[in-house]
Amino acid sequence: MGPEQVDTTILIRDLQPVSNGACRRINISNLPLTVYGEMKYGQMAHILAVVKLTTGYSAVGHGTHEPNGMGAMAGANLFWAEQGANPRDTNEHTLRGWTVKRTQAILEEAGWEILKGPSVIFRQK
Repeated sequence: MGPEQVDTTILIRDLQPVSNGACRRINISNLPLTVYGEMKYGQMAHILAVVKLTTGYSAVGHGTHEPNGMGAMAGANLFWAEQGANPRDTNEHTLRGWTVKRTQAILEEAGWEILKGPSVIFRQK
């Protein structure tokens, strides 16, 4: 993690959000950051683990874009699966075949309990 990521993680901890998340760097053709390459899931898992350890249990949801097992084992319990327009796509509408069941399977494999009903993020305390 670079200094900006450390500062942002500390800020997140201090703000005590209901959820937080981290996204991995992906390549988008012809943009300046493309030269740095795409971040691997293992690198993303490291960042997720550091963010979760730093922010503690005050945040109910620790998430990442693109569901993956390494992220779930590093502490992510919240995933966003894409459907529809995406800035890195060349198509107007995309569907990558991801389902709630596949996401649940990843979370179960990582040891998370799958809850039924509304998200705990939106439940009243």
